[in-house]
Amino acid sequence: MAILDHSLIRAKELAPKEAYEPHPFRIMQFGEGNFIRAYFNWMIHQLNTTGEYRGRAVAVQPTPHGKKMSIFDRQDGSFTVMLKGYMKEKVIDESEVITSIGEGINPYEDWERFLTFAASEELQVITSNTTEAGLSYTYERLEKDRACLSFPGKVTQLLYARYQAFKGSKEGGLHILPLELIDNNGSLLKEIILRKIHDWELGGNFKNWVLNHQFFITHSLIEL
Repeated sequence: MAILDHSLIRAKELAPKEAYEPHPFRIMQFGEGNFIRAYFNWMIHQLNTTGEYRGRAVAVQPTPHGKKMSIFDRQDGSFTVMLKGYMKEKVIDESEVITSIGEGINPYEDWERFLTFAASEELQVITSNTTEAGLSYTYERLEKDRACLSFPGKVTQLLYARYQAFKGSKEGGLHILPLELIDNNGSLLKEIILRKIHDWELGGNFKNWVLNHQFFITHSLIEL
């Protein structure tokens, strides 16, 4: 499975009309690399096309030095997944335009736009693929008017803004699904966020809200 971005053609001319319905932004994803796009975004696209789901993702640039947001803007967030191989003794050689990313955000340049999703009633899921290095603890100061450098720091900032917007209500709960290839990745992310809450003295009420109303999905790597 590989990805080839369009640079000269508008993907809307190639994708099925159903895939470009104005689905609400239900997913915030940190990372815009090949793996998350050809895996997670591909599956969301299939669900949107069949009508089993109605939602798009906003892709958040995880580091200040990312280069893909300008491509997303030029292509309306779309890209091509190429499938090549064998299935049930048949050769597979297919290309499909994927349209499940509706917007790209550079939080280091557009912090206010990033924060608008914290208060969104439509937001349901946070997902990520920031590599193993991205899912690690580093001490950093709380930035109140700009994005922290670390991925867990930005998630903590988003959750705290959401906690305030929803006034600590359970309706602000999200499913948090990290895709980094680390054993017990969801549990690790939760532990790092709790350390950030402690570092930044954000209070016991916020900590309890994270523990009681945020659902961290984790997986274990099994050695065969």
